[in-house]
Amino acid sequence: PNLPRPNASMAISMRDLQSVQLKRQMVEEANKNLTNSQRPSCQAAYSKCQKGFGSDTKGDLIAELKLSHTIGGVGKLRSEQQKAQDEAEKEQYRKFLGQFTAENFLKKIPSTDPAGNEIPKWKREMLAKKAADKAKQESLDERARLEEERKMQAIPAWKRQLLATKGREI
Repeated sequence: PNLPRPNASMAISMRDLQSVQLKRQMVEEANKNLTNSQRPSCQAAYSKCQKGFGSDTKGDLIAELKLSHTIGGVGKLRSEQQKAQDEAEKEQYRKFLGQFTAENFLKKIPSTDPAGNEIPKWKREMLAKKAADKAKQESLDERARLEEERKMQAIPAWKRQLLATKGREI
């Protein structure tokens, strides 16, 4: 009988099929040979593979699927990526806030006033703390302004114009 033949370019040879099965069997055997302590944890696998799947390959579906397989699924991969990004942002924010300590500003406060009298240590510390708080607040305001500008740049021009006219009406 005349059975419809699959397109020759779509046909899979027996050799291709066996090679896929062999690879799967080899991976299963390797996993069986590992004890639980030898198996990499999800976090370790993610951090090891993160280099292979970073922001430069963000749209690469194959890389994402390969990485998600080592971690345990696409959902878990995304949550691990979000956790890593949140940790990096928290660390960056801690470093940012670390700049505004009274000790850093104490060096900038003179030990004598313009008349030549010595400024007591407690007063210098108080002035340094005030200067640090003021610089921190100014810097936070600047960061918020820049973040708002960045968000506005992401909005299409037609929508920005609409928002601007709506803001004037109110």
